[in-house]
Amino acid sequence: MLKYSIKACPICDSQKAVSEVFCLPDYPLTEIFDDASKDFTPDSRLYVNQNFYYCEECQHGFLNNIVSPDFLYAAINYNTHSSKSKGSQISLENFSDFIRKHQQKPAYTIDIGGNDSNLIARINCERGLIIDPNAYSESDNYECINEFIESIDPSDFNEEVINVVSSHTMEHIESPHTLFKFMNNIKNLRSVYIQVPSLEIMARASRYDLVHHQHLHYFTLSSISALATLHEFSVLSHEYDCSHYGTIRVHLAKNSILQKDEIKDMPIQIDTGIKLAKEIKAGYQNFNKIANMQSEAWNKLPEIYCYGAALMLPIVYYYYPLLHSRANAIIDSDEAKTLLRFANISTPIIYDKSIQLEKKSIIITAVATRSACRNIIKQIVDRNPLHLVIPFGEF
Repeated sequence: MLKYSIKACPICDSQKAVSEVFCLPDYPLTEIFDDASKDFTPDSRLYVNQNFYYCEECQHGFLNNIVSPDFLYAAINYNTHSSKSKGSQISLENFSDFIRKHQQKPAYTIDIGGNDSNLIARINCERGLIIDPNAYSESDNYECINEFIESIDPSDFNEEVINVVSSHTMEHIESPHTLFKFMNNIKNLRSVYIQVPSLEIMARASRYDLVHHQHLHYFTLSSISALATLHEFSVLSHEYDCSHYGTIRVHLAKNSILQKDEIKDMPIQIDTGIKLAKEIKAGYQNFNKIANMQSEAWNKLPEIYCYGAALMLPIVYYYYPLLHSRANAIIDSDEAKTLLRFANISTPIIYDKSIQLEKKSIIITAVATRSACRNIIKQIVDRNPLHLVIPFGEF
């Protein structure tokens, strides 16, 4: 399961500026389901010791234990598709708005890490390519290469003008340099648009539950700029978004293109974010303390039910372990999920077909996406649950 461990910064390669900020022993894997009809059997492979590191040189956060991607992204374990996830839809809508705002005109676009054609269709690309092991498209206008970028020669792309988009992919790649080396070898590359998790938002909102094994990297504007500079790219514009996780988006271009004055945006001045590891460490300690206090209070509640069989639910159980014994069921509005069970949680998933909530204590467990959490509140608040609780607070 564990592929290897790293201690040097994956952006600037510094070891002296890197320190361990917090530890996550037996941290659960997420997004893995099993057949609900099978007997529940605990599997030690679904728990991995993890550590969060931070580099004060380039202000980058990262996990030092790498779980094998062959296991995490095997088709049988992979449950994230842009067209099916409400959170992903919101994220892609906001990302496509950002792209349309900054692109001069639509061009042949390569989507790196897009598992379907949702994003490139949104930005009005007539032709494009999706690169992802699980990529598919219902449109003949968009080709798919079901490989990782390491297996592809980018010099084979011959279109006159090429843009690259990548939505929440770079945080999954063991070395972010791999993506930039790949892009550097694309002929006629004009613009690059990337969105990734924002460490600044996560730390300021004290939402350390957003750390999970699939996300190896937690970027700041400073660390993205440092990475871009090493490969002779520049950050031209950026924005933050709290709607889905906490996200930072950037528009990049090669310095050689900027010298030709082919891009309307110009490089920005980088306003550095979090500087010290001790700031994150103190934030995590407070986060953990609050979760422990909440657990004590929740243990006094009657008739506990979770609401929302979200992919990140095992992390809610990690910080609130009483749910393993006290939660009667996980209620969800998707009837198909009742055929499944989280592979590392025995609590059954039940369909919300007008379930009576008046005597139930409801703990919302779909909390990684702000909009999803708020929509659940809207749906159930008028049904007058006995108690309604949101873990971790909200963005």
